[in-house]
Amino acid sequence: MKAYDLSSIDVLLVDDHKFTLSYMREILRILGVREIRVAENVDSAIKMSANFKPDIIFCDIEMPGKNGIELIKQIRDGGSEWDPRIPIITFTSFTEQNRVHALRDVGSSHYLAKPISPASVYSRMVRIIDEKRPFIKTDDYKGPDRRRKNNNVPCDGKERRKMSDDVEGSSDMSLSQEELDVLFKKEHVNSTKYFLARGGRKPLIQLDA
Repeated sequence: MKAYDLSSIDVLLVDDHKFTLSYMREILRILGVREIRVAENVDSAIKMSANFKPDIIFCDIEMPGKNGIELIKQIRDGGSEWDPRIPIITFTSFTEQNRVHALRDVGSSHYLAKPISPASVYSRMVRIIDEKRPFIKTDDYKGPDRRRKNNNVPCDGKERRKMSDDVEGSSDMSLSQEELDVLFKKEHVNSTKYFLARGGRKPLIQLDA
């Protein structure tokens, strides 16, 4: 895995559990992240968009009131002062395929299964840095390109339906982190536009125009 200096990455943590916020903050500090801010609910997070521009958002899905999915939708729809393309990494204890599929379809960039480890957090941040996926905006979807890497294996309509059925029909099955990674693994697309270009810092995260 590539080694990056993450000291220039600003992170927002959104979770209603103080222990998780403290634990995640400690992990990020161990990884070298210096600027870490926290919000304990969706409304507080959205208010922070006026004066804090993080490079990555980590958010829990299960929160009282508005949940993580609502936060993602609001950001992707332009309902905050953040760039709608901002990387959002979600985490939760529930890893049933229907839940994961819903997160992917609402625009989550990556997914972390609890319990969370420093290695899993770092690997997702590296993927965010290395990825160059276009941002898709249609009537039905706003978020990172959801296309999965097919390793050049032809996939006809029948196979596509089979893969879709496998996901939709397994709502009672929980996924391991490795299986989650496969589901969230997207096709890399070249891009030259940098999202981070503040204060002369070398940009790490690149997003499509």
